[in-house]
Amino acid sequence: MNVTTALFIVGCKHDVSWVSKIAPEDPPMVYVAGCLGKHLERVGCKDEAYSYLTFIVKHYDDLPARIVFLHGHRGGTEPGGEHYRWPADRMVALLMNKHSDYFFRSEFGGVYCETNDHMAAFKHCKFQWIDQTLCNESFLWNTMFANTGIAKPSTWWYPRSGTFFVTRERIRRHPKRLYETLLENMKNLEYEILREYRICGRVFESAWATLFLSPNTSYVEPPYCKSQDCPLSPCPEALFVYHPVLLNNRAWFATPPLALLACVLWVCGCCSRAWRKLKEAC
Repeated sequence: MNVTTALFIVGCKHDVSWVSKIAPEDPPMVYVAGCLGKHLERVGCKDEAYSYLTFIVKHYDDLPARIVFLHGHRGGTEPGGEHYRWPADRMVALLMNKHSDYFFRSEFGGVYCETNDHMAAFKHCKFQWIDQTLCNESFLWNTMFANTGIAKPSTWWYPRSGTFFVTRERIRRHPKRLYETLLENMKNLEYEILREYRICGRVFESAWATLFLSPNTSYVEPPYCKSQDCPLSPCPEALFVYHPVLLNNRAWFATPPLALLACVLWVCGCCSRAWRKLKEAC
């Protein structure tokens, strides 16, 4: 396959027409994965990670040079905005056009500016009041990565919600058999409650950076997350844009106390990230 760039989008039940708005100079090949079907959803753990791994296994010997893995929803103020505060087409356009140096020089990188410093599966597992013997980071990791030899990282720093780009060289740093094993682990997951709450997909969300990055290297956020191109909305709009499904009425922020709360939450998030960066620098 002589394809430089590809978008792989899990488009089940989503309108992916937003892809036409990206308009890069070198249009990517677009793959859209459909729904898995009820007969598959009832067996094992199926979500975007299952589709990603299926694509990798199917095209392992004929992969595009660089692949962007995405969800199908556009995000922003549209459905899916609970995952992303900015529209997918805007972010992919920033990545592939204005900041193409980051895109073409990085072996692995993010699309959005949300970055996690914790294991998403562990946090979500606790939120759902799942048995704590199952909500253990090591248990969750070892269940999904059984028979692969890939160890759980000691710290977490990765692009949120299972969206990222990676080169085929980084995918091929592991043999095809490893990805087949990961698929088998998902298919054979015996804990129904972990399947019901889609915990296994959140394990992989935390794992893509570990899986693909070179040893002793860390994930680097997109440059537009720290520049004038950053599409952050001004306070207090930031909280509204971040959770448009829950906060779908701008008038909700009309009263000063609620607007102040939105500002405080937004500033606290910024301060937390700055403090973590400072500790790393020291």
